[in-house]
This record gives sequence, C-alpha cells and structure tokens, in this order.
Amino acid sequence: NWSGVYIGLDAGYQVGDDRLQGFDSRSGFDLNGLSTNGFIYGGRVGGDVQFKGTPFVIGVFGTYNQGKAEFDLDAWGGPTAVNILHATIEPNWGAGGRAGVVLYNSALLYGGWMYRWADLRVGSDLPHFIPIKRDLKGQSLLAGLEVPVTKMITVGLEYQYTWYDTVNLLPADARQRLELDAENHAFMVRMTLRAPMTSLPGFAVTSPTN
Repeated sequence: NWSGVYIGLDAGYQVGDDRLQGFDSRSGFDLNGLSTNGFIYGGRVGGDVQFKGTPFVIGVFGTYNQGKAEFDLDAWGGPTAVNILHATIEPNWGAGGRAGVVLYNSALLYGGWMYRWADLRVGSDLPHFIPIKRDLKGQSLLAGLEVPVTKMITVGLEYQYTWYDTVNLLPADARQRLELDAENHAFMVRMTLRAPMTSLPGFAVTSPTN
C-alpha cells in the first residue's frame, strides 16, 4: 500500500521554448524559439493515500527547486556582438497533487498538476539599462513512474511540462510593451524516503513493497 508521507531529492534538465514580443502603437516584433535550457535540482515533500482494496492512489505535495535556465539575445555590430537581453528563469516553489495506479510490480504510474512560482531576471549590455526582476507564476502537468527499492525507499522518473503567465518586462506606465511567454519541458530523477502509515499513530496499512 502506498499510503504514507515522504521526503525526496531530485535532479534533472529542462529545455525551454520562449517567445518575446515587443510593440507600441505603431510597430512591433515577435521572436519565437528562444531556448532557456539548464540543470535544476531540489526536493519534494508530500503524502499519498491508497484506497483500501484498490490500486488507486491520490496525494498532495510541495516542492522547491534550484538551478536556472537562460537565454541571450545578441545584436552584431562589426566584429563583436552586443548583448541586448540576457534573461534567467529560476524555478523555486511549487505545490500540487497527483493521482495514479499501482501496477502489478508495486510500481506507481501517476499523473499530476502543480502551481509554480519562479524568479525572472533580465539584464543587458546596453547603456543605461536598468536590470529587471519579475515574479513568474505558472502551472505544470506531470507524468511519472515511481518504483519501490526497499520498504522505505523509492526511485522515480518524472516528466514536467510548465508554462508561465505572460509578463511585461517594461514598467506598467511605459508606452511600449515587451512581453515574455515562457514554457519548458523538464525530465527529473528522484529518490524518496517514505514513512508508511503503519509507523504513524492511528493507521494500519502496509508499505509499498507489500
């Protein structure tokens, strides 16, 4: 039975595909396919409940990640390039839930959803450019497989698709707008230490390997 609480460590790589739009009342530009790639790592805590007599599991969790994904927008002037924009997205907090089914070998196949918060920082080599910092909010869809190794340890592989709300990089009172739409795909590996509810007062269920 998968009922219990857990804490885990994870690491992975994310591949971003971002869109930058700039416009005013007369003209604009649209850049697609800006790559924000990078390594991420962090941890997750949560709890699951398996319905008695069934293979179905539901759970909730919170997560924290470190690492960053970056892209550069350069303009060539003679033999050298001038960095117009350098953007960094650093995912951090998330909270969500998952639902899954236990397979014949006690592995848990699941899908889920998560609400995310991230930090966006933008810099430039252009003169008089003031560094920009914005809070990003978004959502993730999850799909994964978690396999028991011992009665208290599981390992897993998880895919995450994340998209963030559109954010304007310019001041709200500016006549121009510079909007960033960010999304990414991440592949994570995770090791988890679980405490079955048999070790918690008031519960009488078995561990994932039983």
